[in-house]
Amino acid sequence: LFKLLQDNKRLSDDVRWQRFVLAMQNRNASLARFVSRGMSAAMQKHTELFLAVDGNPRLVTDHKRFTPPSLFNQHIIAHGIQKLARREPQLAWQHWEKYEAEQLFEVTLAKDTKQTIIKQLTNKGFLDEAQTLLSYSHSIRDDRLTQALIRENLAQQNWQGVLSGIQLLDTEEQNSDRWQYWRARAQQALNTDSD
Repeated sequence: LFKLLQDNKRLSDDVRWQRFVLAMQNRNASLARFVSRGMSAAMQKHTELFLAVDGNPRLVTDHKRFTPPSLFNQHIIAHGIQKLARREPQLAWQHWEKYEAEQLFEVTLAKDTKQTIIKQLTNKGFLDEAQTLLSYSHSIRDDRLTQALIRENLAQQNWQGVLSGIQLLDTEEQNSDRWQYWRARAQQALNTDSD
């Protein structure tokens, strides 16, 4: 099928790039390399950088490497930041904030990247940072992420974190029996601690 499309000149660089990015997001570097073979020399430079960042996500900490801003670089940056977040979520967040100040990322790409950082900050125990990032914007809030953050705060008996997390849930979820119970429990624990 791929050869048929190629023979009939239906595979532009843009189409190949989209397929390349999807392959990389699905951790299929061999398919990504195959897709990139028919790209122009200029496009192959982008795919080589993408593959390099996939292998070494710390490359995204060198901002000069990703100038000037472009859609291609934004996909590479977001991919690298998400991979970096799995090992070093604080470093990923630090660099993501700088990139966001420099470039206007596509909404879905930015949202996915921020949610990945929040998830990894929570998983690695950086709960205050995850809470801060979640509280920045309604658009990146996700009840599953918020509930994971609240559960981590519960495990550490960080009652203020529990209360702050519950406030980030949507109103209907906040009013559920479960979260009303934990709100009351956290308030009780904070009042006991202050006595």
